Amino acid sequence: LYLCYAQTVAEGMRTGLFKAVAHPELYMFNPFAWNDDCRRASDIILDAAVSTNTVLEYNANGLRRAQVEFPDGVRHPYPCSRFWEMAARAPVRVIVGSDCHDPAYLWDEAVALAYRNLHALGIEPITELMM
Repeated sequence: LYLCYAQTVAEGMRTGLFKAVAHPELYMFNPFAWNDDCRRASDIILDAAVSTNTVLEYNANGLRRAQVEFPDGVRHPYPCSRFWEMAARAPVRVIVGSDCHDPAYLWDEAVALAYRNLHALGIEPITELMM
């Protein structure tokens, strides 16, 4: 279903109704290992984001969650590092989302870590969405 999900996200971006996509790699929040379909789904989403100039959100809330064992290693449930490594090679715009379910999380260590992770990948996130 990765490819179906990615095509649906891409179709949504092509409508022009959205400035940003939250959790663009949320399809990786599952108990399965990264595979070629995951890579192809990432390509579909990244290509659509570039062609439509849609911003992709790097969601910090997953960094607040404990790292867990997945078939391809121990990691946070999201953001998915393999997706963002691919995003670093594309001319895509990225914004950090705190996804704060509590005001204390508006700017916390998870948000700071999100910025550090993106900078380590060579991604300079934008800081606001223009209307």
